[in-house]
Amino acid sequence: MYQTLDFDMVSVPPMPTPSSHPPHPAAPDGSSATLAAFDAPLKRSLRREQLNSVRLRAFIVGSMILFGLFVFLAAMLIPGAAGAGFRPKLFALAPSLIPCIALAVIYEIIVAAIVTRWLRIDHDPRRVWSYLSSAIEVTFPTVAILAFSRHFDPITALSVTTNSFYLIFILFSVLRMDFGLCLFTGLLAGAQYAAVAAFVLHQGNVDIDADLMSSPIHHLIVALLYAASGIVAAFVSVRIRRQIAASIRHVEDRNRVVNLFGQHVSPEVVEKLLRQDVEVEGETRHVCVMFLDIRDFTPFTESREPEEVMRYLNTLFDTLIEAVNRHKGIVNKFLGDGFMAVFGAPIDDGDDCRHAVDAALEILRLLEEMNRAGSIPPTRIGIGLHSGRAVTGNVGSEARKEYTIIGQVVNVANRIEQLNKKFNSTLLMSEQVREKCLNHALAAEDLGPVPVKGQTTPVRVFKLA
Repeated sequence: MYQTLDFDMVSVPPMPTPSSHPPHPAAPDGSSATLAAFDAPLKRSLRREQLNSVRLRAFIVGSMILFGLFVFLAAMLIPGAAGAGFRPKLFALAPSLIPCIALAVIYEIIVAAIVTRWLRIDHDPRRVWSYLSSAIEVTFPTVAILAFSRHFDPITALSVTTNSFYLIFILFSVLRMDFGLCLFTGLLAGAQYAAVAAFVLHQGNVDIDADLMSSPIHHLIVALLYAASGIVAAFVSVRIRRQIAASIRHVEDRNRVVNLFGQHVSPEVVEKLLRQDVEVEGETRHVCVMFLDIRDFTPFTESREPEEVMRYLNTLFDTLIEAVNRHKGIVNKFLGDGFMAVFGAPIDDGDDCRHAVDAALEILRLLEEMNRAGSIPPTRIGIGLHSGRAVTGNVGSEARKEYTIIGQVVNVANRIEQLNKKFNSTLLMSEQVREKCLNHALAAEDLGPVPVKGQTTPVRVFKLA
């Protein structure tokens, strides 16, 4: 029972120290400089998101390559799918092209498996592996073009759909979310295509004046377009990476707020804390403190199993705490047979006393409804409200900190709640709370100055219920 405790300092349960988040530098590649500004949890979350994207990329690219294999087999085996003079060349091409396609599919499966293992063991791979993987992938269409050039004329070899895989690899390099890697993929694709086009045209002794497709300048333009696509993909990857980082940062900040102030924080309070630069390292502010106690709780627990007591408390607190949340308060501490709630900290709209009174009146109304409906055993409570200046903020070491409220206002609120037994009341508030609510119509009975334990002067108390 909390009646025997000293509440000069009341705090939420200990929790890990929240990380401070420095501003993000505008790194052009969205990688090393930006990551240097992230804290460790954010870096880890971003890395895992990146690996998940790489794994998804491997599945998609592998599926598209496999689809290309099916198309090739269909053109080769289905009569009429290709020209009569074209099919024999496809049969001649198959022994060299099909193994190349199969290797590409197997390679993507291996990449997906390796990335899955990295995710499972939370491994941070070196970037060199990403560059090596990109170089291997870009080489596959180059090898395919060389294979085609052995059985087809140079123009056909350079015009087959195999070339589109250069663009596919560049497009899906965006999922790697790495500026340098996207740029590398585009430049390498352009360089390889330019080289293989020059080789094939030279080996085939093509008349460069015959048509546009045989002109080296045409293939140079295609190569430059591949390189330009890599540049575009690089900037798109930066934008995606920053958006994902911002989303992760928002989630991390939300979790930090909830961890700092407990699970029972209303969404409205969380949103305000995220928008405002709230001081949690120590400040003096005006707060209204509510103490709530369940009457005859000890006799109740003595006649019931612990599981039944826990179900009762959870059912009761779920409803009562929602009322606190709705009126912009936070539950600062659970006390076994009650709780302490605070209005005006860590954020304040200047009407904390009114919020506390409204929350208390709603709690009494909800409790009456629950008793009447029989959803809980017959329950009586006592509520005490007091307002005043308090020091609020984090107290503890670098490893463990608590959001703490320090001040006589806490003790007085506790003593006022205990006075409910003396006056056979349910809801009492101090004169300070009443003065803050003068503009609101409250049917409060003045009980006059009442001696309070720990106070040298009596406290004027008002009865609301």
